[in-house]
Amino acid sequence: MFSPNRLLYIITGFIIMQYLLFPYLRDCPSLILAIETIPYLLSFFTLRYAARKQHGHYRRFWSLLSWADILYILALLSWIVYDWVLGIVAPVPSIGDVFWNLQNITYVSALVYLLVKERSIYQGVRFLFDTLIVFIIVSIMSWEYVIHPQLAQLLKRTTVWGAVATSSYPVTDLVIFISLFMLFYTRRFPYPKKVFFPFASGFIVFVITDTLYLTQLTTNTYMIGGWIDPLYSASAMLVAIAGLSSTRLKPDTARIAVPQEAASKLRYLLPYSSAIVFLAFSVCRIDSQMMDAIFIASTATVALIVIRQITVLLENDKLMHKWQLMLGQAEFLASHDQLSLLPNRRMFEIQAAQDIDMAAANEGGQHSLAVLFFDLDRFKYVNDSYGHSTGDALIKAVAARLTALADKRHFVARMGGDEFTMLCKTCSEEELLELSRRIIEEISRPFQLEQGEVCTSASVGISVYPKDGTTVSALLRNADIALYKAKSLGKNRAVFYDEEFNQALSLKMAMVTDLRKALEQGDFILYYQPQIDTASQKLVGIEALIRWQKPSGIMVSPAEFIPLAEETGLIVPIGEWVIRTACNQAKLWMDEGAPAFHLSVNVSPRQFNEANFVDMVISVLETSGLPPELLVLEITEGIAIQEERETVEKLHRLKRLGVQIAMDDFGTGYSSLGYLELLQVDVLKMAQTFISEVSGDSGKASIVKAILAMASSLKLTVIAEGVETEEQFQFLKQHGCDWIQGYYFQKPLPADEMSEVFAGQAASVKAAL
Repeated sequence: MFSPNRLLYIITGFIIMQYLLFPYLRDCPSLILAIETIPYLLSFFTLRYAARKQHGHYRRFWSLLSWADILYILALLSWIVYDWVLGIVAPVPSIGDVFWNLQNITYVSALVYLLVKERSIYQGVRFLFDTLIVFIIVSIMSWEYVIHPQLAQLLKRTTVWGAVATSSYPVTDLVIFISLFMLFYTRRFPYPKKVFFPFASGFIVFVITDTLYLTQLTTNTYMIGGWIDPLYSASAMLVAIAGLSSTRLKPDTARIAVPQEAASKLRYLLPYSSAIVFLAFSVCRIDSQMMDAIFIASTATVALIVIRQITVLLENDKLMHKWQLMLGQAEFLASHDQLSLLPNRRMFEIQAAQDIDMAAANEGGQHSLAVLFFDLDRFKYVNDSYGHSTGDALIKAVAARLTALADKRHFVARMGGDEFTMLCKTCSEEELLELSRRIIEEISRPFQLEQGEVCTSASVGISVYPKDGTTVSALLRNADIALYKAKSLGKNRAVFYDEEFNQALSLKMAMVTDLRKALEQGDFILYYQPQIDTASQKLVGIEALIRWQKPSGIMVSPAEFIPLAEETGLIVPIGEWVIRTACNQAKLWMDEGAPAFHLSVNVSPRQFNEANFVDMVISVLETSGLPPELLVLEITEGIAIQEERETVEKLHRLKRLGVQIAMDDFGTGYSSLGYLELLQVDVLKMAQTFISEVSGDSGKASIVKAILAMASSLKLTVIAEGVETEEQFQFLKQHGCDWIQGYYFQKPLPADEMSEVFAGQAASVKAAL
């Protein structure tokens, strides 16, 4: 089948050919009539094709229009019979008039069918009254100025039946025009303007041509092949072009646009404007002798009432317009985040569901879909350090960069907090990685805010439809899991979802549940590792180390559950249990005769940041009775460099109690001498990574020597962790290390075995062990 544009070129050429050829064929009316059937035949087959491509109501609509073409062709064939077979001029009325009137009735049926389909009772009643108003106005004017004068002329030249048959054309044309107007007025035409314009143009040309035909017939100037005949061909082909265009569109997807405000005002003004028209029409026709004071007053009163009612209706329309604006604003607020002005989670889920439906409908095609889930790394630090106003400004700035980065294939939304999502259509895996890289790159660039320059980064999790989920919730969940994996791998990166992540997460969640139960059921136990003075080789301290022994007897390594406890916040109650249990046990040993020793306990960053941490330590010391100066709290360098003011305040409160502070894993982070002095650290614990290589790596040995020399000058105690060989011990002893901790002297022991160590301290520690 031709394209609409090609069909337009063909019919344009054919009409031009008619205008050029018909003047030379005036003596062959049958040939002219036969040529005129060609565009109607082409229109018939085109509309039948359009009908087969449609469904339901729309198939019947285009089918009715196609049968109207057949009726026109039959009318032309009847005239050919009159001329070619009978050798006479077609009489008035003729069989052709029957077919042409049936054609007009078929046109009306198709238009009215489209108008009344799927209307409610209320809409139908309102539509009926609107139609009657338009019909009365147009029909009365047509009768007065067109039909009646021409009918009078026809009655002078033909029979009553001939006049009725001929005058029926403007009547049906009038109904066609009214139906076409109501289609536009009520927005019932189910296709966009690329279909409506040729469709409406075809019927307007048809009505105008019919009117011209009636005028020429009345004045006895019509001839077969005259200048108006090709216009009938043009009207048929314009409707055919509309039908062909409709096959490339789905009905009701984009109706012909009528401005709502204009349509509303037209609906309000229609009955009153018709009253004004008839009032003016009546006044113009009344004899001057009948225009007395009562008539003038009555006319003026009716006119003022109508004008007043129009004013009230326009005011109501203005109020309705304001209400619609407020409704639109409320809808925007319901579907968008008020801070970033991006679509919110609700809007994202609606859009994602629509795209999933589209992707499912195009299964096997090129339509792909992916969800990018990302958040800002260290956003809490920005909020806590600079204040929430700076955090809000950062969210706005990030939203602006994401909006600038997105194109028509992307849908960006804010899910809440520092979490954002992006819906990506028709993107390959390579494009998704490139997009993620650009997102990370954009967010990593410093943000210039009123409070100063703020830096952050982003981690991105990606899930793809349908591989990683066929619902919105599944795609979001799996993208979130991939995001978690990206953060666990070091942040500032993008990771595609993998089913293994889900399995790992399930195991992780099971471990979290087990951790909670372990805390409730008392499955945690403490082991204690001695700390030995290098000079005397006597026990001077112990470090409390937590272990998790499941009811089955399986021992879980701290490396497995401590990071998880830190992440979930369970480290806070677990850490308190460790400090409380260790202090109670140390006091018990001392009460049983063990010489005084230092008790070292690790403190996690999450636990230290608790507002009541110092109060908790005070409470433990008071209830256990352990002297504060014997308690050593080991903090990491991470604690030392965050929240400097609050950290210093907490550490100084502990120092005033007498508690000692140890810097754990010293040398592996970013601590400076300034921090050591500011935080009033008492003990440095060198990381095992340095100690294990002092004999074979001259660089590590030099670092250890430097740390020991610095600590000596600052009068700080140094503990070396992880000492396992005689060679390591001798090296540390030779260079002034104070205390030793490691398997070279003793492994971590449970409380009962540690009790035996204290009981055997009468001799030297090494002989006792």
